[in-house]
Amino acid sequence: SMQTDSQDCGSAVTRIWTGLGSSLNWSDAGNWSSNTVPDCNDHVVFNSTSSKNCLINVPVEVRNITTTIDFKGTIQLDSHRRMAAERVSLSGGAFTFRANSGIVNFTSLTIGNDVEFTSGDSTLNIAGALVLAGDAVFTSRKGNIQCASINLGQGTSFTAPSGQLVVSGTFTKHK
Repeated sequence: SMQTDSQDCGSAVTRIWTGLGSSLNWSDAGNWSSNTVPDCNDHVVFNSTSSKNCLINVPVEVRNITTTIDFKGTIQLDSHRRMAAERVSLSGGAFTFRANSGIVNFTSLTIGNDVEFTSGDSTLNIAGALVLAGDAVFTSRKGNIQCASINLGQGTSFTAPSGQLVVSGTFTKHK
């Protein structure tokens, strides 16, 4: 678990992005099921409930993040914001980083279907595997990426960062 202080975490709950808040902000409780911003034990889901864009405007620490194929919005990490999650599985929408993004720590990152993931100009740390499937597009800018392994499925697109790409294990590209 990535939690820093167990007192800060409630029990594990699934929080669905409803987009009903007055802003695009992650921190706007009105955008979440039960009108509650996810905490570090929660499973975050973006699905057909709302395809409103989401701006991660605060430091975020959650357990898992999932986007389903019927989510059509864009999740954007704001400048100078850190983010941590264990399993991140993106099957719909897009994920982008604003300039001067903060450090991002994921245990694993799986991107499928036609999801476009554009990493930022700081460091993306993936303790385990970065997996691309379907027609997924992963584009890096000038930042750094560190991960244990990369597995690129047939039909996927991977653009390495102009900074460092460190893969401690295997880098596999399926033709």
